Amino acid sequence: MTSPTTARPKSNGKAGELLEQGAPPDVPRLPRVYVPRTQLWQRLDQATDSPLTLLVGPMGSGKTLGVSGWLRLGRRHLDQDERDAVVWLHGEQALGPQDLRRVLDPPGRGRATPLVIVDDAHLLPAATLRYVDTRLDQEPESLRLLLVSRWDLPITRLGPELLGHFTVLRGEILRLTERESAVLVAEHSRSDSAEVARIIMDRTEGWCGATVLAARAVGNFSDRLAAARQFETQDLVAADRVASEVFAALQPRERHLLLCVAGNDVVTAETAAHLSHDSGAGQVLSGLETTGLLVTHLGPSPSPPVTGRAEPSHQRDGDLAGGDPGDRYRIHPLMAEVVRRRILAGGVDVDRAKSTVLRAVRLDVARGEAQPAFRRLVALNLPEQAAALIASDGHTLLVHGDHAALRGFARRFRQTVDANPGVWFCLALERWFDCDIEGAISWMDRLLRDLPDEARTSSEFDAQIACVRMMRGRLGLESLEAAVDLAEEVVSGEVGQGPPRLALPHLLQELGLNQIWLGRLEAAEASLTDAVRLSQAWNMSVHATTAMSHLAMLFFLQGKESQSLRLATLALEGIERGLPWRPVLAEHRALLVSQLARFTSLPFPRTIEDLPHTTEQVHPSDLTVKFWTRLRDVRLSLMDGAVMAAERIIQEPVETPNPPSYLRAVLHVERGFLTALTGDQHGLLGMATALDDLGWPGEGELLRGLGADLGGDRRLAAQHFANAAAGVRLAQPPCRALALVCEAQLRDALGEGAAAMDLLRTAVVVTEVRGNAVPFLGWTRQGTSTHVLLERLQRESPDPWVDQLVEATRGVPGMSEVLGPWTATVEERQVVPETVVRPVLSPRERDVLRGLARGATYADIAAALYLSENTVKTHVSSLYAKLGVRRRSDALAVARTLDLL
Repeated sequence: MTSPTTARPKSNGKAGELLEQGAPPDVPRLPRVYVPRTQLWQRLDQATDSPLTLLVGPMGSGKTLGVSGWLRLGRRHLDQDERDAVVWLHGEQALGPQDLRRVLDPPGRGRATPLVIVDDAHLLPAATLRYVDTRLDQEPESLRLLLVSRWDLPITRLGPELLGHFTVLRGEILRLTERESAVLVAEHSRSDSAEVARIIMDRTEGWCGATVLAARAVGNFSDRLAAARQFETQDLVAADRVASEVFAALQPRERHLLLCVAGNDVVTAETAAHLSHDSGAGQVLSGLETTGLLVTHLGPSPSPPVTGRAEPSHQRDGDLAGGDPGDRYRIHPLMAEVVRRRILAGGVDVDRAKSTVLRAVRLDVARGEAQPAFRRLVALNLPEQAAALIASDGHTLLVHGDHAALRGFARRFRQTVDANPGVWFCLALERWFDCDIEGAISWMDRLLRDLPDEARTSSEFDAQIACVRMMRGRLGLESLEAAVDLAEEVVSGEVGQGPPRLALPHLLQELGLNQIWLGRLEAAEASLTDAVRLSQAWNMSVHATTAMSHLAMLFFLQGKESQSLRLATLALEGIERGLPWRPVLAEHRALLVSQLARFTSLPFPRTIEDLPHTTEQVHPSDLTVKFWTRLRDVRLSLMDGAVMAAERIIQEPVETPNPPSYLRAVLHVERGFLTALTGDQHGLLGMATALDDLGWPGEGELLRGLGADLGGDRRLAAQHFANAAAGVRLAQPPCRALALVCEAQLRDALGEGAAAMDLLRTAVVVTEVRGNAVPFLGWTRQGTSTHVLLERLQRESPDPWVDQLVEATRGVPGMSEVLGPWTATVEERQVVPETVVRPVLSPRERDVLRGLARGATYADIAAALYLSENTVKTHVSSLYAKLGVRRRSDALAVARTLDLL
């Protein structure tokens, strides 16, 4: 490397005044000492025309300020609209796929695709990176994304790179040129010496962070050349050592502020004043910002933040000098690491900072801001105080998304955790929420086994033990009934000193979902309603949304489909508006309830695509949701006309341990209606007997009615349905309404028209509030069409709900007529041996097979498919050969049994 000229290079000293033109406010502001990175800017101009650009470089390589300078100074040739179409985000775990999608596809955006820049993209969650990968593969034309990362990201590269959709910038492009290095050395060392510049450039090899730090360290000596020569003799350029020297050379006020804001990657002037107890913190940050390395100015706080996470507000401790109190500053990672090591080493400065921050933490906790308080205690290496905060406010930390921080605390401070039983329950919940059942059980067992005797008399531990026993009960590790009884006593205040404030919302939610499983639905409604109310009152938004999703499921089970759908929609809207973290388990639960409720609502969904798609993430212990997810799959298959597939799903062994009586009854009723579609009268009678044995005789009568209808005995079937209407207890499925409508169909067929109308009126009244139209789909084979009955009722007693039912059933045959051609009967299944391999049919063969199932002639099929009859006969011959049959009836039997229709 050649030596620079002795003249001090001219820097872009007025960048601060020029940069405000044409850049979004979230883009980091350039320091007053800034060197344009023209080589990097040229590559960015070229690369960002592709859908995805990845800029990779180590910490301190100048990535953030390089991109910021490109946006503020390097794109002036673009028009104002192009310069404005930029969104700057900071990568973090809370930036989920939905958040990124909302930024990439803003509502009402024009034709121009915005350039979205994600700084520190290595912090993004895996789900967000998978979303980027999928979108790059499927919709590259809708993407214009620049990811700035410290290391490579798991994104598919070969195909997109060959197509020109993915560009990676790294290595030499981030190294400072000789001229750029000379400018930085001259500015930060305050020396015009070419020798000083040469030594530093040779040792730092173009690494921006090391160049600035080394120049500042040399600038602290009066004889800068001698200091540079001493630096030249060192064995290795140790950036942390140089940064430590820079830190030591700072003013005491500056060191105190940096120590106090440890653990805050981004801090506002107001927060810095709060933590350091220095009303002039904004002025100190502004002074440190001039270097462009120690501190970077990010502009005002965004409103609202993209991820739904906002910097906590503080009361001002005094007048803030040095700028807007909402201005954000980013502590450079190199300096943050030096501060962390200084805190671990201890000293007078550190002790002073700890005492100052402890004062701020007490204020935070008093204001209900436990989350930032916990992070600050951990950052300042105060494990005892942090453990005490977990014991008192751990539940608040969990519901506000500090899961990773709690995991890190447990790993880092094992001895402190072992000595503080108050943190064990919180750590068990953190593992439980993350679906790590084995890890959660280890903490729960420890709480039950090792809790000191003096702690067992505390009401707080009463609630924790009650929760733990219910969680273990759902896993089959102990009696769930006994655990629920204990929890009900704790909630009512019969044990200890009454339910504590902190654990009560979670205790109520846990109690409610277990009461649902046990069939104590009224008690569950009271528990979950209180859980929602208290969570909302105490600003526990995730907790409130989760309890709301459980309550929506409860309303569905109680036969309140309209209410359940409204509550599930409300929970989903809350999730979409933004929460501290995305509760995917509650999201699936709410979407599942929406699906189940819309199955029964008008207008009926015509295809599966008309229903909301769920996340399919179910907690291993959420027994009720697992059960109804399975029944949802049965109904989806039925909607597709695949009765055989629905039967296979419902006949699989129940995964949940020992389902309660009412859910076994639900399973028998659902299975009974599928069996009726296959014409299995003997199977229906067996299920009816099983319901009698379970203590559900009314539901057994409903299945006997379906069996008698299959046998052609209308009067006996009507009597069974009448008995069912008087004796059923299940609200879901809507057994009473089904029995009333089925009896009405048969009574009318028997010539008892007036009785049929009375029964139909009762069914209309029963279903109107629920909005459930499934009973009117026509479930009997021997009765009058429900559409005919509803039209007659419409003429006699006009009603809006009847009008909707008439419209929904117009031209729609009964369920047996709709699904019969595609469903194998009991006799047909006996024709097909179990060893038959499912053949592969061509699209035309499938079309011909469907025509045969509808009873169409060869001529009808030929006309419908625009084929000749000879071609149809050729396809039929091919079908018979593949199915191993010689006639139409056997071909249909095999096709229905193998679910080929």
